[in-house]
Order: sequence, then C-alpha cells, then structure tokens
Amino acid sequence: MKKCIFLLVLAMAILFPSCDEHSHRWESEIIKEASCEKPGALYKSCVCGKSVEEEIPALGHSYGNWTVVKEPTLFEDGSEERSCTRCESKETRVALKLDHEYLMLSEGVVSGEYYVEGFKDGCSSANVVIPEGITHIAEGAFKGRAEIGSISFPGSLKSIGKEAFSNCSGLAGTLSIPAAVERIDDSAFYSCSSLTGVSFEEASQMNYLSGFYKCNEIKSISIPSGVVELGPNAFDEVSFTYLEIPEGVAKIGRRAVARWGKNTVVVPASAVEIDDDAFGGNNGHIIILRAPNTERDETEDTNFVSDSNSTITIHWNPGADFSCAQCTVNGYAPSAAQAQ
Repeated sequence: MKKCIFLLVLAMAILFPSCDEHSHRWESEIIKEASCEKPGALYKSCVCGKSVEEEIPALGHSYGNWTVVKEPTLFEDGSEERSCTRCESKETRVALKLDHEYLMLSEGVVSGEYYVEGFKDGCSSANVVIPEGITHIAEGAFKGRAEIGSISFPGSLKSIGKEAFSNCSGLAGTLSIPAAVERIDDSAFYSCSSLTGVSFEEASQMNYLSGFYKCNEIKSISIPSGVVELGPNAFDEVSFTYLEIPEGVAKIGRRAVARWGKNTVVVPASAVEIDDDAFGGNNGHIIILRAPNTERDETEDTNFVSDSNSTITIHWNPGADFSCAQCTVNGYAPSAAQAQ
C-alpha cells in the first residue's frame, strides 16, 4: 500500500510539477486589443493553475505625411493636415504666410486691403512686379528709387498713393494701369522723366486722376471716361500734342494741365469747377465747351489761364458733331461756323 501511494505521488510530481515565480509556463491570449489612445489587455495562464491579466500599452498614433488644405499666400496663413494610419484621428497645423523676396507688405485696417510699403531694407529691383492681391501702393513707397526701370501692376490694385513713384527717373516706357485702379494720387509719378506713355485697361474704374507732374516725355494720353476729377498738377509740364478731357469730368484742379506748350486742350461742358490757373503758363489753344444757357461770366474763363498766352475758344452747345477751325487733329473737321 505504501508503495502504491509513493508511486502515485511520484506520478503527480512528474505530471504537475510545482511552479515558482521564475518558472511559470504561460499561455497568453489577447482579450482586448490596444488602440491608438486606449490600452488593451492580455490574459496569461499557467499549467499550475495560476493566471494573470496584464495591460497592453496604447499604441499611439501613426501619422502619415502632411498635406496642404489651404495654400498660404503673401497675406494669409494656410493650413496643413495629416491622418493616422490606424484610426480616423487627424492633426492640423498652420502654414505661415509667405514672405516676399524684396517687397515690404502690410495689411490695411479694412479686411482684404493690402499695401506695398516699398522695398525691404537692403533690397532693390530694376523690374518691380507687384504681387496679385495687393490693393494699394502706399504714399512714397518707391520715392526716389531711380534704379526702377519697369513696373508690373496686379489686377487687384485699387490705388497708387501720393508720390509713390516720385523721382523714379529710370522708369521708362508705357505704364499699363489695371481696370480696377480707382485713384492715382497727386505726384504719384512726379518727374518720372523717362516715361513715354500711360495706357488704361478697358472698363477702367478710375475716378480721380492725377500724378504725372513733370513727366514731360508723355506726348498723349486717353483719359478714361469714368474720371470725375483731375487733381492739381495732374499733367503739369506734360508736353501733349492734344488732350481731350472727356465729358463727365466735373472738376479740374490747379495747374492740372499747365505749361504744356503750343498744343490743344478740349474742356468738356461737365467741367463746372475749374480751379484758378488750371491751364496756366501755356501758349496753346484751349477749347471750352459750354452747354446752352450756362450761367458763367466769360471773364471767369480767363482766371484759369493766368500767366498764359493761350487762345481761348468757347463753344456754346457744340453738339455731337463738334468741330472748329482751329481743331485740325483727332479727326475734327474745320468748321468756322461753329467756332465762336
């Protein structure tokens, strides 16, 4: 009997050996999968009957590459995002607005208004390209920068400030003014002595036109039909062959078309406010159109040509077929009967 009991205990020891903490033979089973943000659980059991449950650490996000959601511009930050490859989590970050290579830009007080202030310190360019999105060129922005030879304006531009390109003596050729420009301020291109012309895009929104004082190489210009005011010295000392101020211009400032030489200027009937000396210092021919029954002392018409040897012709109710004996340019046929 004792021998049988001994053999049974021996068999039990062989089949079910005792375990200490370092000799468990574990079998493992994941009972809860870990996710990017939450831990999982692992169940472990031993043949000795002992079992434990362990935590599986959270995996953490595995993000892919950043992709652009909104492109940054010179004026606004953009944004980028990236997604986790294991879950639907996303991260976003700001893509900082771009920095212009050589121009100093600023935001206006009004949303969506952006200014060029001029060159950055130490920067320069012979061919200035104003970036799209700019709405204004600040007062004096490029004053005295003789190295500028050309300027390209964006379609977004609304105004060119006072003296913005004053004394840019290297600025040459013909300026192209975008349709959206509403205002060219006084002396904006003062003494840009190499400019030879100015053109305005069709459907021009220009209403205040000034700025070409002493641009004496400009020989002709076609003023946009929407202009209501010519500012002071607008075309002072500009050697026009012929200038027709369009109907709709209501005000002509002091010396707006002064000192141009022996040439012809046609003043519309809409010009009801003409400052003194507006056409001063000339030796040309000033043709003033007046609607019938206009109450204006004819002597007053000489106030805006002081210091001038110009011939002044006043036409009352000239009509659509207006012409005069002195007008021999721009297709006007001589008609002495209509000249008064």
